[in-house]
Amino acid sequence: MDFKTIKKRFFSSAKECDWLCELGQKGYLLVAKTENAYTFELTQRALYYSVEWLDQSPECEESLDYFKSRKENGVELATTYSLWAYFVSAKPIETSDEAKQRIAIRYRNTAFWLCLADLVTAVLIGYHLAIRPFLESNSVVPESPMLETSSNHFMQLLYRLWFGAEKIFYFYTDLCTGIFGNTKAAFTLGILIPLAIVLSVLSALWIREWRRNAPPKNKNTEEDMQNVCQEPEASGKAEDNL
Repeated sequence: MDFKTIKKRFFSSAKECDWLCELGQKGYLLVAKTENAYTFELTQRALYYSVEWLDQSPECEESLDYFKSRKENGVELATTYSLWAYFVSAKPIETSDEAKQRIAIRYRNTAFWLCLADLVTAVLIGYHLAIRPFLESNSVVPESPMLETSSNHFMQLLYRLWFGAEKIFYFYTDLCTGIFGNTKAAFTLGILIPLAIVLSVLSALWIREWRRNAPPKNKNTEEDMQNVCQEPEASGKAEDNL
């Protein structure tokens, strides 16, 4: 048997599934998954994949029963990683609304914590940009040697630990001082602002995946509501005819 390992990482389960299906058409059977690598067995048959998020451990009884029910429908479990389950079949796999809902909730929860961390970071940036200079001008905030950009003790400590790290720190400190001015909060802002940008980008990616995986509204329910709304009109016309 021939095996092939491909190193790749995805933020989107939908794109991951599309990529697996493309390889499946070439006979790639997924046998193992790690954080950033996929191991395939090369076969001579076309395969289709589905990626689902599990609410519980793949080894628990409920998950095993779910895998068994999928197998009875011709969909076998290829492998698992964390709470992600990878299913394979010789026919296209239709993902249920329940499975889509689980994935959407997973992305929604992650997006919530990312947005919360981004909000806290934004508050800290606002504090260091607006409130802290005002408090320092009135001598309310005590001096903190850890935030001093010219702290000799801190620099000497870095120099003793790692000479290269000290050079990087000097460069970044000078960069932050050039952007935000020679203030005590310059280095802190130089950390918080890039962090806020990264959190904002990750939040946007997870929110997009949440909306992409959210199952559509029940069309039957919408049609029933329209029929209910049309019934009074029909009955009114019937009374007019009488």
